[in-house]
Amino acid sequence: FGRDQKMKELTIFFIDIAGYTKRSSTTDISDVMSMLEDFGKIIEPIGEEFDGRLIKKIGDCFMYTFDNPLAAILGSLKVQVELQKYNEFRVESDKLRTRIGLNTGRVYLKEGDVYGDPVNTASRVESKAPLDGTLIHESTFKGLEKLLNHKKMDLLEVKGISHPIQTYHILSAKPGV
Repeated sequence: FGRDQKMKELTIFFIDIAGYTKRSSTTDISDVMSMLEDFGKIIEPIGEEFDGRLIKKIGDCFMYTFDNPLAAILGSLKVQVELQKYNEFRVESDKLRTRIGLNTGRVYLKEGDVYGDPVNTASRVESKAPLDGTLIHESTFKGLEKLLNHKKMDLLEVKGISHPIQTYHILSAKPGV
């Protein structure tokens, strides 16, 4: 019974910088830290604007939770717009290129962190997201189909999940959303 009280349906949001490991190994640490600071200045206000809760930062990865799946999706789309602005006049080697993955499900809340299969699935979805794109699991997409311009992706085989999963590449919100 006690554990059920700490369970909650949330949308898990992962974002990280594509190619970060290689970039950080070939770039001066002060430049890496400056890039991470810029990244945080873009991500964190948008997370707050869309009522996301920052769960953790691990290097170049941010993990948020959202009570509302649509808010998580709209936040991810705004992140992409802001990153496009950031990248517009930068040389390729200085651009922040990202991948975003979302999944919705029941997670266990403990000491400011979240646990459970939905977290692992969101991480796996993020790793398969298109460059500078948002990929969402069907659990997040369900019920929002008419609000989003999207592309249904081929079934994905991902590590740690015994069956293929259905994902959607989110292109934009439809007018009025």
